Amino acid sequence: MTLSKEVEVGVVDDDAGEMETVWPTGGHGLREMGQVWQYMACIGWQNGNPYGPIQGYRRAAEIIASQIAERHHEIDLLIFPFGMCWRHHIELRLKDLLADLQELLGRPVVVEPGHNIAKLWDKAKPLIAEAHGEGESADLRNVSRIIGQLTQLDKDGQEFRYNRRRDGRPTLEGVDYIDVSKFHEAMSGVANYLEGVDTATYVALDHKRDMAEYLSFDY
Repeated sequence: MTLSKEVEVGVVDDDAGEMETVWPTGGHGLREMGQVWQYMACIGWQNGNPYGPIQGYRRAAEIIASQIAERHHEIDLLIFPFGMCWRHHIELRLKDLLADLQELLGRPVVVEPGHNIAKLWDKAKPLIAEAHGEGESADLRNVSRIIGQLTQLDKDGQEFRYNRRRDGRPTLEGVDYIDVSKFHEAMSGVANYLEGVDTATYVALDHKRDMAEYLSFDY
């Protein structure tokens, strides 16, 4: 079974539930354009915009979680893209938020390299407190705790993506079980908190930019 005459996928279920394998043909190509507009992903308008990647990885994690809930027998396979998507969402969110917080507070905007979520959070946390008067709230403490746990599981983005680290050690070594439901719940909470902070930061930053533009006019 194929999605349409124009769209074929690598491995799909046919109507009887059997697996059908599609081999590469001369008509296949990553930039080929079919006739079904619903399969056209609009990329151009997003160039340089962080929204698509940030929200895309979260949505992918949510879709995988839903798939796991329906098809439990695939959980041992789907845990890897599930964990990777959630982790990458948080990393991208923190990097984007950190830049906006720096601009809002009048600090030099520094693009943070690397993939260490704990370091990103350590830099963003005091800026959140300063910009939004959070202090040491329970929300902030819980986010710190869960990000700490995520860092222990996957410090630099290798653990869910590969079976072995660069030094040859097995990834997720010593981790025998992950409860996808509990993991998903915790990550959703962190993501919702950071999205709220991001929205508040965006509103404040937009106001700051408007005021700067207004004051720059020569009346």
